[in-house]
Amino acid sequence: MTPSVVYCAPLSDAISEFFVLPLAGVISLNGIDDRGRVKTDMSQLVTRRELFKSLAASWLASTAWSQTQPKWIDSMGVELYTVRSLLTEKARETIEAVAAIGYRHCEIQDVMTLERLAPIANDAGLRVTSAHFTPAFLTGNWEFPAQFGIDKPADGYDIDAVIEDAHRHELEYLVFPMVYPQERGGLDRYRWLADELNKVGEKCRGAGIDLCYHNHNFEFEPIGGSTPFAVLAAELDEQYVQFELDAFWAAHAGVDPVEMIQRYSGRTPLLHLKDLRDGTPDSYKMFGIWSNDPGAFEEVGDGVIDFAALLRAASEHRVVHCYVEQDHTPGDPVASLQKSFDYLKRLAL
Repeated sequence: MTPSVVYCAPLSDAISEFFVLPLAGVISLNGIDDRGRVKTDMSQLVTRRELFKSLAASWLASTAWSQTQPKWIDSMGVELYTVRSLLTEKARETIEAVAAIGYRHCEIQDVMTLERLAPIANDAGLRVTSAHFTPAFLTGNWEFPAQFGIDKPADGYDIDAVIEDAHRHELEYLVFPMVYPQERGGLDRYRWLADELNKVGEKCRGAGIDLCYHNHNFEFEPIGGSTPFAVLAAELDEQYVQFELDAFWAAHAGVDPVEMIQRYSGRTPLLHLKDLRDGTPDSYKMFGIWSNDPGAFEEVGDGVIDFAALLRAASEHRVVHCYVEQDHTPGDPVASLQKSFDYLKRLAL
């Protein structure tokens, strides 16, 4: 079949001047799916007038994702990693306090705590939309997580069981959270990782769950003419694996998170909102739990990231969920979450 070629003049007084050479069919609008993708049908032949109407409707539909989304503050999520120090002794009290701030849903830092924390979150009115899982479920290396109190699960509890639990708790997303330092290596290691994540992502999709990769700063370090993130972006199958962009870690590597949302439009359904202290030098080395520099983490609005621009880009480029997170806080983490929420509320986006 000869492909259709459509030329159109700019939208001005010449708005009706369309020329079709030769017309085998044109895209007709069939609506938008739940992730903002325009559905099309190439089977219908149309007149020039119908063609214009179809193209105009398609253009309008492509902007509908941002125009029909509620304000982010009315659907703001929270990453419970922020209050991890309180969840052992005061899980219910803490989660209820977080929900009372105004957060509507949450991400759980460890899928193995779903059974304990999900019912509490649901009771408090915090829908659990996402959870991270320990990298060892993919790599098999449980020595490093053990150093941080993450025990190897019972025999038989593998990645398939993780997906089953996520499905049972009606999660929308599972997230691979990071690559441990001793498991990074060169770019071939990330090609291997992408291949493994594609396999897991296909399993997740079969269970109605989307798999995401969560970045830090080390993925942006130049290696051999590329970067680990560029390799992942090229090798990950968009059908099965997407990204959870952490604005803090991207900015810490000297990368503009707004540009990342734009560049990977439609591939970044999840976004972590946390701020970077002014004056923090760019680096590809991690800190936080890896060293003694917790002060670089700021409440949202107190650092250098332009959250107004970031949230506008999130609306325009099909981000589904935003989660406020702060790896380290100067005092009460619930108070820090309140401060971040208050700032986002003032933005009114």
